[in-house]
Amino acid sequence: MDIKVALSIENSFENANRIALNVLENRKLIENIFNIFWGENIILTQRASWPLLICAEKEPSAIMPFVEKMILTLQKKGITDAIKRNTVRILADFQIPEHLEGILTEICFKYLNTASEAIAIKVFSMIILERMIEKHPELKAELIYSIEIGMEFGSTGYKNRGGKILKSLKAIH
Repeated sequence: MDIKVALSIENSFENANRIALNVLENRKLIENIFNIFWGENIILTQRASWPLLICAEKEPSAIMPFVEKMILTLQKKGITDAIKRNTVRILADFQIPEHLEGILTEICFKYLNTASEAIAIKVFSMIILERMIEKHPELKAELIYSIEIGMEFGSTGYKNRGGKILKSLKAIH
């Protein structure tokens, strides 16, 4: 399967699912789809994120070898919102390797505390940080503070997710 061609044909759940199933059946394709995801063509980057998300949900072990590069890519300047959003979306459901937790925590707090950052990036960052608190409870106060600061001017989506996370965090003693 030529993934670029398949991604160019149509942007639908059926096509994304078909690509994901092909990638999971032929693990050699996983590197190809990641190269497209990290590439310059924003349309293909966006379209590649959907099958990657499906792969991550169906078989996280297929994505695991790329988690470190995904996190390190978030540190680069000038990456698109699509790469940021879709990377934190995928990572929100992952068990992050311990040696990468500090880097990802720093990135997510930066996204959460940057006023100009897209709402979806902030929301998925909140989810990652909430999960980090299970292992690193010392982050709880900082996360509560960061979410509360954003609540005043946050969108409905931000306030909804932020409110749920605040409620959950405040229930933890």
